[in-house]
Order: sequence, then structure tokens, then C-alpha cells
Amino acid sequence: MLPAPVSVMTKTRTNLLPILSLLPLIGCTGAPIINTTSYEAGYMPGSPPPVVPVIVRGEPFSTPTPDLSAKVAGAMQGATFGPVSFMPELPGAPRTVDRVVVLFNPPRNAADQLLCASLANLTPRPPAPPGSRIPLSAALCRGDVALTAADGMLGAAAGPQDLAFRNGLAQFSLALFPGYNPNFQFDHD
Repeated sequence: MLPAPVSVMTKTRTNLLPILSLLPLIGCTGAPIINTTSYEAGYMPGSPPPVVPVIVRGEPFSTPTPDLSAKVAGAMQGATFGPVSFMPELPGAPRTVDRVVVLFNPPRNAADQLLCASLANLTPRPPAPPGSRIPLSAALCRGDVALTAADGMLGAAAGPQDLAFRNGLAQFSLALFPGYNPNFQFDHD
């Protein structure tokens, strides 16, 4: 007895189903992922000074990026709630009270407070291979305290001018400078 004929349409649909189920994930490699955020009670929107230096450590790409601090600060411009602008860290300048610290490829022990208090003791991991997501920890520091912090990954990017890199940094900037402190939400019941 011969088996019942199988429609080509059914067979094709069955073979394509695993591939089609992955389609929604294909575009996600460029989207940033912010795993955790934290906000200290001392953070108030608009409380940082109008110009905040950005200290960048670690290398996001396998080839060193000249002027990385300037490129990171540029990508963060305009992505805050409030009138804050960013400038790259000036070599040899004294540490300012308020500053943003961005650490690419952070080690596993890169807690928020360590970014602000002892950045020199944190050794970034080597960059991921090209085409991989870029791990990132960032904090808005006031002295040795992280007022706000965000941890996650930028989307896979080819370089600092890549839209995935710039948009990802803008999303992290919005997480560091929210329009309200989530710790001060009031229950209106």
C-alpha cells in the first residue's frame, strides 16, 4: 500500500516553520538591552550640572577607536530628560564631582558603586568578536556614589558611527537621566 500523497505546500510550510519563527529575532541584534537600572534617593531630574564629563574605559570594538570618549559623549547628546550636555573626559583634568562613567566589556564584579569609587581597579574584558553585542555598564556618579546606573548590552555594531552603537548609547543615557526618580512614586489611593 502506498502512503498518502503529501502536498508540496504542507511540506514546505513544515520546513519553513522553524526559520519563520526566528524572523522576529533577526532585527533584534541591533537593539540595546538594558538588564538593570538603579536609582539612589539623591537623584533628582535636573540636579546634575548642565555639562557632565564622560569617562570611558574599555574598548567596544576589536580595533581601538580613536577619540572614543568624544564619540560616546556625542552619541549621548540630547538623549536625557532635562538640559544636560556631555563632554569627553579631558586628559589630566581633576576628577569632577558629577560625571558619567561608561565601561565597555565590564568584568563580572563591576558593581555600580565600583564604577564611581574605584574605576581604576576594574579591568575590562577583551572586546567581543565583530558582530557580537557589546556589554556595557554605566553610571551617573556624584563623588563615589552612583546616583543612577544601567547595565546591559548595546546591539551589534561595526564601529562608533554605526546607528546601533549611537542609538544604544542614547538609550543608556535616557536610563541614566530619567525624567523622574522611580523611588519617589506616590500611591494615590
